[in-house]
Amino acid sequence: MNNSKRNRIRNRILICMAVATLVVMLFLLAHVEQKASNSTIKTPLDALWYFLATVTTVGYGDVSPVTPFGKAMGIFFILLSCGFISILITSIIHFMNSSAILRARIFLARVDRWYIFDRYCPESVCLARQLSAMPEDNGFIFCGAEHQIRDLFKFRCIFTSLSVDNVLSICTSGKKNNSIPKPAVFLIGENEESNLKTALAISSADTDFESCRTVSASEAFNNGAASVTDPDKVQIYCRTCVRFQTPPKGLHTFDPSELTARAYWAENPLTRSEKNVILIGEGALINFLIEQAVLVNVFGPLLRCRYHIFSKNEESTRNSHTDESFMEDHPRITDVIDVVSVNTMAPPAEDPILMKNGIKSVSVEALQEESGEAPANDTLCFHEEHWDSNHACLETADRIIICSSSEMDNIRIAEKIRLLCPTMARLFIFGNDSIDGVSGFGSLRQLYTPERIMREELLRRAVALNEYYNSLQDDKYKKTCWEDLSMFSRRSNMAAADHMNTKIRILTGNLDRKTAVPIDPDTTVLAINNFRENTVDRELCRRIEHERWMRFHYMYGWRYGKERDNERRLHPLLVPFEQLTAKEQELDDISWELISTLQD
Repeated sequence: MNNSKRNRIRNRILICMAVATLVVMLFLLAHVEQKASNSTIKTPLDALWYFLATVTTVGYGDVSPVTPFGKAMGIFFILLSCGFISILITSIIHFMNSSAILRARIFLARVDRWYIFDRYCPESVCLARQLSAMPEDNGFIFCGAEHQIRDLFKFRCIFTSLSVDNVLSICTSGKKNNSIPKPAVFLIGENEESNLKTALAISSADTDFESCRTVSASEAFNNGAASVTDPDKVQIYCRTCVRFQTPPKGLHTFDPSELTARAYWAENPLTRSEKNVILIGEGALINFLIEQAVLVNVFGPLLRCRYHIFSKNEESTRNSHTDESFMEDHPRITDVIDVVSVNTMAPPAEDPILMKNGIKSVSVEALQEESGEAPANDTLCFHEEHWDSNHACLETADRIIICSSSEMDNIRIAEKIRLLCPTMARLFIFGNDSIDGVSGFGSLRQLYTPERIMREELLRRAVALNEYYNSLQDDKYKKTCWEDLSMFSRRSNMAAADHMNTKIRILTGNLDRKTAVPIDPDTTVLAINNFRENTVDRELCRRIEHERWMRFHYMYGWRYGKERDNERRLHPLLVPFEQLTAKEQELDDISWELISTLQD
């Protein structure tokens, strides 16, 4: 027997004993008082009325004891009234904060779906406001937020001191209408360990928290949504850096750094004239920005770019090892793009380019000589020197992204670059605010949106890609539905869907546009018609998609093999485009044809 059950039994016994004692006392009072000729207490009901009038401090005076025993009982009742009032007030307050009130408010609200947040904070408020703009009549519950300002919200909102799991049990208990989606839970606190433990408890997953491993940003592909949103399953969106090999169904995790990188490249796409991009920063964010650039900015021969990465802190004499961490996560990426380590000291004259694990080692001077030429392939240039010591690179840059963890440091670096260097580059800083001539990115408004956190549109595109691929196969081919796909296959489809905006820019001739192309019916019709009518070179489109597909596979440890082996990550199509058969080349049309689904 656990402690909670033992306490309930003990409390019931105490209540029964108290009631029995009171009944005996009232009968004794009536028995003693009815013998006095001038007494007004003749029956047990008179004694009960006297007791209630006394302990509630009303004191009508219509009945009162006259015997010594009766007066002694009266004194006891008067003293008891002090504790009774305290207990009464405490009970009322406890009831007001209990689940009963919340249960009634939830029942009477009649909303289409409840969104439950683990806290009231700027992130949750930002996301809730955008969810409230959706056509559905949704409701919002903020846990642990009973003292917050409530008139900020014009939509249906409840604040409660109860925990997330208690609120969720109230929302899902007695649910009879299966057409109404179950609640969605958002765990977005900064304590990621607490977020994950709560998520696992809610999802009832047989996963031991200690057995989960914390991995680098590069292994985010293991983090994909477990399945398309199921209305019969509670959807949990958890902020955490822990990755699962197989996430529990209904559990979706996200990393703010990954959200920032995806939002940045989606809203600030690379243009045709940008050949040199500089990234200044450290940590997970710069790694995610590099990864997303490699996977999204795939234009084939239409646009090749050098990414110069400066991760050396100004206060430190050593590099923050962005190059080492990135290459440890993606050791095979050198098979599809060039990776260069830029040293302050020139290599020997007889060996101007040193090779180490597929990474070229060149001097600053040698790289500067090449900076004016268009690169033959996309190149990652990891600089060992501090950004402030290479003004020549800053002056030739077309875009500079400043993404350290401190917003004030980012502003300071941006102003210093504009003061000291005659650069014409577009400047971007990580932070909530923009300054004159410098664009900000990574604000809460950009990150905490339904599409960024829930990714339902991205999932819809990925599922459509898989269904379209199945429709092209003959009856001999074993078609695999989305739910039966491996985690890697799902992530692969999601990466293809993520590249769709780039494809639309290519097909509609918007490579010079500095902002995202709006995805509307007119744009998608124009894009798919240009593809089908060969307005854009069909072979070029296939080359671009094959290169994107190879980058994704090499990014996550795949390599060439004569036969496909998912366990060993071997694939026979990881070869140059020219070595593919005509039928294999035609397979790259699938992701381009997927644009037609956006017309729906």
